[in-house]
Amino acid sequence: MKFELTKVAKLALALSLTLCTQLALAGNDVDPKCISNGQDIGINNAEVIHWKHTTKNQFLARAHVQGTVSKVFPDHSGHKHFEIKLDAGAGETLEIVYNLSFGKLPALAAGMPVEACGDYITSNAATSAYPASPDGAILHWLHGTGKGQGSGLATAHDAGYLEISDVIYGQ
Repeated sequence: MKFELTKVAKLALALSLTLCTQLALAGNDVDPKCISNGQDIGINNAEVIHWKHTTKNQFLARAHVQGTVSKVFPDHSGHKHFEIKLDAGAGETLEIVYNLSFGKLPALAAGMPVEACGDYITSNAATSAYPASPDGAILHWLHGTGKGQGSGLATAHDAGYLEISDVIYGQ
């Protein structure tokens, strides 16, 4: 006996498969946690702005920020550099530095929403290794720990991430 699906049955099957796929993928839409010393930290834009204005050059802390792309700098040394506005009213900005060995990024444009978790560094003066940031501070280490990436970064470091327009990068 040959089994044939009617048009209605085919449509119902296709809709069921689509719904199952969407439900399975929806579980992956959860943002990764931003961890600092074993604790999940929430968005701390205000604290980052405070650090930027009150800490010495090379101050280091974990940060979890949200903003929008405001400027894109030329790529160099295998890293993507761009600026985000943290507080549109006050014009506070932060330079984001993403290591491209952890994956490509989309073409960036002003206004794109960004969430980032990583290491904040006050960068208001040049060091022997790096120039000062045009924004006075950077956020970097926006990726996994490097284990298995062939990057030599296999350390006991909290992972970070970068989210641009609801897509996670650096994982």
